[in-house]
Amino acid sequence: MKICDLFYSIQGEGFHVGKAAIFIRFYGCDLTCSFCDEPLHKEIYDEFSDEEILVKIKKFPSKFIVLTGGEPSLYELSDFIKKLQGESYFVAIETNGLQPSNIEVANWITYSPKNWNTIKFEPFFDEIKLIVNHLSNTDQILEIASKITKPIYIQPEGTQKDVINRNVQHCVQLVERFPKLRISLQTQKLIHIQ
Repeated sequence: MKICDLFYSIQGEGFHVGKAAIFIRFYGCDLTCSFCDEPLHKEIYDEFSDEEILVKIKKFPSKFIVLTGGEPSLYELSDFIKKLQGESYFVAIETNGLQPSNIEVANWITYSPKNWNTIKFEPFFDEIKLIVNHLSNTDQILEIASKITKPIYIQPEGTQKDVINRNVQHCVQLVERFPKLRISLQTQKLIHIQ
C-alpha cells in the first residue's frame, strides 16, 4: 500500500471527534478538488505491507484507526481492514464514496461526497459530511438532508491549516435554522495539531 503519512493524534471531525486516533493517510485521489486541504496525498509516499503497518501502529495506545487520504477506497482494503479488526482495532474511514465496495467492511464510514449531484444514497455509510462555504446552495444541502436518516454534518470549507470564519459563521447559521444538520469544525485546526 502507498502511504503518505502514519501518525497519532486526535480525531478532529464528525461523530468521533475528540478520540485519540491512529491516522493512516493513503496516497492518491481520483478527484482534484479546488478546496482540498491535504495536498500531501499527491506528493510523497512509502510502500508498506499490511504486516509492516501493524508493527508501526502497535506502538500507539489507541485502538481507533482512521483510514484517510487522498482516497482510501482507491485501494482494495477489505483484507487489510479485517486484519486490523482481528487485532481489536476499530476502523473508521473517510471516503468520497466513489468505490465503497473496497472499504465496506470498516466499522465506521464517513462519506464526504465532493459532487453533490451524484451522491449515493445507499446505506454504505454511517455519517455524511458535506464541505460547505458561504456560497453553497442551501436548498441542495436541505434536499440531501431530507433523503438521509444518518447523521449529516456540514463542515466549513477551510485552508490547509486554518478555518475560514465566514464559512464557519454560515454553517452555524444553517445548523441554527435547520437542526437536523450538525456542524463539524475540524477541531485539529482550532487546537493546532496534526
